[in-house]
Amino acid sequence: MERDILHLTVPTFPITLARIAEPSLRERPVAVAPLTSERAVIQCASLEARAEGVCEGVSVY
Repeated sequence: MERDILHLTVPTFPITLARIAEPSLRERPVAVAPLTSERAVIQCASLEARAEGVCEGVSVY
């Protein structure tokens, strides 16, 4: 029996989910960072946010 495995990495998946839940976020700069972390680091940024200089891995505060 032959088995195939497919792995997809969708870097903006959390942003896509947020935009589905909250349509007002569409076409706006969006970044995702954890709320419960001592030092919040941006985990993903939308294309609009990247165009404004927001990058993954940068501390929010």
